[in-house]
Amino acid sequence: MPLFKEEKGKLKKLKSLSIAKEKHLQKLVEDNLFEALDMHFLASEYQTTFGGRIDTLAVDVNGAPVII
Repeated sequence: MPLFKEEKGKLKKLKSLSIAKEKHLQKLVEDNLFEALDMHFLASEYQTTFGGRIDTLAVDVNGAPVII
């Protein structure tokens, strides 16, 4: 999905960035979670009790848990 920025009532399409590895994107999002989504980072690759894992675990500004 393309992203746009508004300049003087006009939309300008932003350049896309190709990322070779999902892990790089995950780290980029985690390192900028508050700026991007107003969430506080808690853990990466969180192991669940049923054998799975959560890529990114966070809480929103109201303290509600968020699974990414």
